[in-house]
Order: sequence, then structure tokens, then C-alpha cells
Amino acid sequence: MDAQSGGCNSIIKLFDSVQSVFPNYKKFKSVEVEIKNQTLLDSLQEYSSGNWVKIYEAGEKSNNKVEIHYFLNKNNGRVFDVKVKYDYWHQPEFKN
Repeated sequence: MDAQSGGCNSIIKLFDSVQSVFPNYKKFKSVEVEIKNQTLLDSLQEYSSGNWVKIYEAGEKSNNKVEIHYFLNKNNGRVFDVKVKYDYWHQPEFKN
């Protein structure tokens, strides 16, 4: 879904899942936090209402450790801005 974001004047593209962005990705562990950017949260709510959170996730892509970050609508599972943030596990919760 592409939509013009009223608050940010940017395109918001929602996906059905992380796997629709990275088909060969395997999740190991995740950390969930609230979204601090109210303008972004309002824009996400406008295009897919529900409980949006930010996710930091440790996983494996092409047999390499990666940490991905994205926004998740907990009500319908849709995701936004899925990206590989680090090519290693950065969060302290993932380093054990």
C-alpha cells in the first residue's frame, strides 16, 4: 500500500510481513518499544489504524547475523520501514 503521508509529506509503504521484504530472513529474538515520533505515529495510524510499535530484531539473513528495525501494527501484522540496521547483533539483549 502506498499512501501520501499528511504529516511527513513522504510515501508510506506498508508490507504484510517482514518475510515479504526479506523472504529468507529468520528471526531469533526481538525487542519492542513505543514509537516516540508522534508525527510518524499519526501518519501510520491514518493509513492502518491499530497499535503501532517499533521493533528491534536479531535474526539471520543469507546465513549472516543481522539486526533489523521496523514498525509493526500489532493488530493486523503490517510492517513499515523494514531495514537491516546492523550486520551484527547490536542491542545488548541480543549479545549472549
